[in-house]
Formats: sequence, structure tokens, C-alpha cells
Amino acid sequence: MKKITEKETTVNNCSALETRDHLKNGASPKSQTSRGNFLRIAYFSLLAVSIIFSACKKDNDDDNNGIMKLEISVENGKEYSSRIDKVKLFVYGDNNAVVTVDYNDGNFTLQLPTTVTAGCLYGIGGYGFPSTVSINNPNAQAAEVAIVGYKGDKQVCSFYYRKVDEGNDIYTSGYPLYVNSTLTINGTETRVDDRDITRIYEENYIYSINAKKGWNMWYHKRTNTYTETATGTKEIYNRVTTTTDPGGLKWVVEFRNYYWDGVTAGSNLNINAQVENGNNYNNIRRVRADGYRYALAVGNYSNGGFSLTIPNKTYPELTIENFFNWYYGDTDGLFISNKYASMESFSRIEGYSSNSGYWDWNDYVGRFIYGKIESNSVTRTMWMFVDMDVHIIGSISSSYYGTYNCNMNLKAGWNTVYLTETSSEDRIMSTISVNGLKWYFEYDFHKSSPFPIKRLINSSNVKSRIFQRELYLH
Repeated sequence: MKKITEKETTVNNCSALETRDHLKNGASPKSQTSRGNFLRIAYFSLLAVSIIFSACKKDNDDDNNGIMKLEISVENGKEYSSRIDKVKLFVYGDNNAVVTVDYNDGNFTLQLPTTVTAGCLYGIGGYGFPSTVSINNPNAQAAEVAIVGYKGDKQVCSFYYRKVDEGNDIYTSGYPLYVNSTLTINGTETRVDDRDITRIYEENYIYSINAKKGWNMWYHKRTNTYTETATGTKEIYNRVTTTTDPGGLKWVVEFRNYYWDGVTAGSNLNINAQVENGNNYNNIRRVRADGYRYALAVGNYSNGGFSLTIPNKTYPELTIENFFNWYYGDTDGLFISNKYASMESFSRIEGYSSNSGYWDWNDYVGRFIYGKIESNSVTRTMWMFVDMDVHIIGSISSSYYGTYNCNMNLKAGWNTVYLTETSSEDRIMSTISVNGLKWYFEYDFHKSSPFPIKRLINSSNVKSRIFQRELYLH
């Protein structure tokens, strides 16, 4: 059974971590795992999807003065009609949907429950607000909801409310939250970590909460700024939690494989590697190919080489669109024939010195790369699994990795993708075969390159970058 992580919005296992991580709004990657996060920034904030939040109806009942309806109209909603049948609203901690409605080409109304059972409530005041923050009712309790889309009986997506200004590193999110009494929280808490004078962190948590009993819209605004100091840099993280609508937020939809259903396509991928100077690394005993969140295959290393069989059944969480959006920031400039195709990928094989079944980072030795080095160009490979044929053409860019011209004809199953960079920084991402590739230990590959090659994609960087986004974007 798949392990549910604290950052996954999986309805059938709504953990306390998922709901109670909201106490401190939008903590930085450095502090997120140790600090609660009372209203986190939107989890999937870098999506090229726009949904309009049209209205929140109010109930005049004295016992519940909060909002009672969410009337949502999905921008370009018909585009997703073939992928979504129903929309369900759940209260975290309850496996039963509060309401189920038709997706209706992206237009639906969700009725919020008038009451919430005690088992779904969690305390607000027990997290130790400092004296600089005032709270009128430390005994107040709260509950949250998940809004999820289904195709048949399978959960395929979730809906979020956000505004993103990535250029200025500003992320705002909002969602309905239930409180069982009126609640005001006001004040500021500042925390500074200046032990390392070359990198100083300052976190400012700012609260301006005026909630009625019942459902209220709550908002996060996360702003990051970076300044030079005499000894290094200072990173300032401002986290605002408020019930005042900042304006400009839109609902977004994120498609993911929430239950990690296995997908079978194509044939097994067989890798037989004889490594250049491979006998220099016979201290390596075992090798491992890693996908997005799990090991794809493991094998033994001996006599300067290894063999791996990558199964034709994978458990992809990402789509092709997710991959390019999250890694490069968008898909502008790309034509993707099936952007919702599920995908998995890897680009390096890790080597470990231990024979045991336990993969300890203390035993990690390095990575192996399949590539080619010439006088004015470097090519390396990555492998992509897709569950359907996908054609990708155009250009993608990022501030760090530069621009790649893409020409990829991916067939259902495993595909070899060739990433080529020249000394003039021309870059190509293609499925057109490149001859003369060899297996290298990473150190030898970089040492032999005629120029720095940090801009070439590696799936471990993708995994790390996406994980960091999950840590501090909700």
C-alpha cells in the first residue's frame, strides 16, 4: 500500500499532519517540517490553469454566519469535461463526501455543511502563540475541506484557490475554513536564525483574522525577499494570514495520480552498462534507478558494470504538462499533443558501497551517466515513460537551465531522450537517436567535458525542486 505523505491531499486518509500543518502560514523550506502552517500557500501554485471563483453566498442564521455556498465556474471548463465527471467536497477527517455534484463543463455549486462533527475539528490555541499575537478564544476549533474531481470512481484532481506572481516570488492562496466560534487573531511574530552569518533567515508571521462562527474564506500571502549583507545574504520570509480578501485569486485544478495506480505500457527497459574506467569503482556494490518518488529498479555492480531491468509498469504521479510546468515554470512555446499523459522519468543510476538491502546515504558513492563527450558538445540521456503516444515540439526556457529546442516523439512505454548542449549553449531535447554514447561515472563525465554542463536536466534535480515547492507552497 502506498504511504500517504503529509503533503498529499488524499481524501481517504486525511491525517492530522495534513489538516493541522496550517498554524504557521507558508513557512520556508528551512522551517516547514518543524513548524505548523495555519493557512499554507497553494500546493500546486505553478499551474497554467485558470478558474474563476464567482460567489460565496451567506447564511443569515444566527448560529452560522459564515459563507454557505461556493459557486465555481471553471475557466475553459469544457477542456476538462472528458476527464472529470463529478466534484466532491469532503471535510478532512471524514471519508464520506459532504456533497457530490456534476462537473457540468466546469460549472458547479458546493453546499458547505452547517455543522462539523467533533472528530473533524482540531484546536487552534494549543500551538503557543507568542505574547505579540492576541487571540480572543484559544479554545476555538477549526476544520478544513478538500474539493476533488472524479472520473467514474477514481479521484483524478483537486481544486485550489490562488494567485501567483512568480517573478516577484509572491504566492497567495485561500480556501474555506470552519471555526466553531467567532475568532480573532492579530499580531506579528518574528523569528530570526542568524547563527550562520553568511546566510541569515528572518521569518515574519503576520495575523489579521476576524472570523465568524461557521465557514470563512481564509487567505495566505507569502512574499520572499533577498538582500545582500556585509557577510552574505539575508532571506526575509513574510507570511500574512488574513480573512480579508486580497483580490485577484482564481481557482485552479491539479491533475495527479492520487492513488498511484500502476500503468503498463510498452516493454521492459533493459540497461546493460560497461562503465568507462569502471574497474576504478569496484567499491560500488549495488546500483539503483530512482523515479519521482520511488526506486524503479536495483541491481549489482561488478567488474566495472551493471545490468538493470526497468519494468514496463510504473506508478506515475505526474503528467507531461506537470513535468515541464514544474521544472521550467510553464509550457509556453511548446506544443504537446497529449499534455495529460502520465509520465515517469529518470536520468542517472546511483551507486552504493553496501551489499545490504538498506540504502544508506552514508554508503552512497556517486552516479552513472549515459552520455557522449565531443570537442564542442555534450550529450546525456534521460528516460521517459508515458502511458500514451505524445508529440512535443517547440522551445522551453528557464532562468537557470536556459532554452532547449524540443523535438520529441514519445511512444507509450519507455523512451530514450537525448539532451545535447554545445559550447555556444545551443541546446536540444530530442528522441532522435545519438550514436556513440557510453556509460561514465559522474565525476569522469564532468571532468572530461569541454565546458560546464550544469544546465543539463537531471531527474533528481526535478524531484528535489518539486519536493521543495511542496514544502513551502502548500
